[in-house]
Amino acid sequence: MPMTAEQFEAALRATHRTRKDAEGMLANARAAGKHEFVAIADQVIAERWGTARTLPTGRGGGSIPTSVQFKGQIKHFDSTKAAYLHLLDQFRIANPDPFELRANMRSSLLKKNQASWPDFGKIGGGWIVNTGINNRVKFDNLLDLGAACRLYYQEDWDFDTERKSIPLAERQESIDHANSLLNELLNEPDKRDE
Repeated sequence: MPMTAEQFEAALRATHRTRKDAEGMLANARAAGKHEFVAIADQVIAERWGTARTLPTGRGGGSIPTSVQFKGQIKHFDSTKAAYLHLLDQFRIANPDPFELRANMRSSLLKKNQASWPDFGKIGGGWIVNTGINNRVKFDNLLDLGAACRLYYQEDWDFDTERKSIPLAERQESIDHANSLLNELLNEPDKRDE
C-alpha cells in the first residue's frame, strides 16, 4: 500500500530523522513526481532546519526591520519576530475561534500555555509561539492562520521585511502572481494597482 501524505510527514518529523535524510526523501518525492510530498518536505525541512540562503544585502545578521499592515493600520518593528507576533495576536483577536482551532493543528509552531522551544514569544490567550523559524515559515504560518480567520494577505494584512530571504521573496512573488492571474480570470481589477 502506498504511503499517505500524513505518513510521509510523520516520517519526516521523526526525531531521529536528520536533515540529510529529509533532503533524500525530498529528492525521491521530486523524482517520483509527487508534488504534494515535495511541498510537505519543503515545509518540514524549512520548519526543522531553516535555510541559509539569503539575498545579498551587505548587511550581516541581526534583526531585520519589518513593517506590517493590519486592517489598514501600518506598524513598524525592529525585527521580524516582533512583527510576526503582532500579526498573530491581531489574527487571534479578530477571530479567536478559528484561530484557536487552526493553531491547535500547527503544534510545531504554536502551543497553549507551554513550550520547549529555545526561541519563543508570547501572544494573548496563553499562546506560546515558536519564533526560531525562518521568515518564509513565519509567512506561511501567517497565510495559513490568516486564511483560517478569513483574513487575507494584501487585503487585510501584509508582512514586509526590509531584507527578504530568497525563499520568502519567491513565496511572496508567487502569491502576487497567482492573485494577478485570478483577478485577470475573474475580470476584476488588480487591487494592488489601486
